[in-house]
Amino acid sequence: MTNKTLLRKISIFAGVALFCLGAGVVAISCQGQDADEEAAFYQKDVASKAHQSYLTFTSEYTGIGEPSIEDQLVILEAMGRVKASKVNGVWQMNMALVRKANLSPEVLQCLNQIIGNSNRKLSSRSSVMVNPDNVRMVPKAIIVDEDPFGTDPGPSDCVARCIGRIYSKLGFGPSYAFADSYITTHYGNNGVDPNRMGGLLNTLYGSSHVSSYSVNDHSGFYSYSNPNAAVILNYRTDEGGGHSVIYMGTSTDGTHMASDPQDGNSTRFVDPGQVISAYQVSK
Repeated sequence: MTNKTLLRKISIFAGVALFCLGAGVVAISCQGQDADEEAAFYQKDVASKAHQSYLTFTSEYTGIGEPSIEDQLVILEAMGRVKASKVNGVWQMNMALVRKANLSPEVLQCLNQIIGNSNRKLSSRSSVMVNPDNVRMVPKAIIVDEDPFGTDPGPSDCVARCIGRIYSKLGFGPSYAFADSYITTHYGNNGVDPNRMGGLLNTLYGSSHVSSYSVNDHSGFYSYSNPNAAVILNYRTDEGGGHSVIYMGTSTDGTHMASDPQDGNSTRFVDPGQVISAYQVSK
């Protein structure tokens, strides 16, 4: 073998060795980059949770019945963190945000319960078709098969139920029995037309105690906690009728939270786009 041939072979061997070494460096470098990205993602996730304080209840509220004012604030905060909203007619949470929301298991369970409440369908005892341009607050009854807690009050008027709730909370105004009888006598069995809602409340409470209230003006985090007043919120249901509830507050993304006296004072969400009207009743 000549010196020239030997040198050529040594050069080729050295080139191959350098290529392999370079490939090894590239491979190691890529593995290091994956590890760095994973660590960075973990740190970002931890930082996100640390940025949002751990959210838990002051009591053992589960989403059934009416929460305390303190827990009401917790729910409103949690709603904003998970972006609870209606998508294609169904209430849900943004699951990508749930992981970062830093919520206690109890708060997350409560949100799931409220979403379940909000997705439950409402049926009417009335067979009258509802014109979408002339929505009536049709007397509602929760479908028995969708009422696992046994809170179905049977056929009743949701407006009367709200009035009865105000009476029990504030000790002011007519009772549920009186309101239900009055509405049936003066408005029939098909509920109260939203255009006449203000007139009804003025008659039952006196005009000095009733005022129009724009819940959609609360575009950010807001909790209604006036101890001497309550707001009846009227909204359009997915079934084509109307429903009345007691307003509780608004999350950071504009979704409203309300108590439903016709469903055992359970908490439910209300889409701001479905609001018809709202009236504040003050002592």
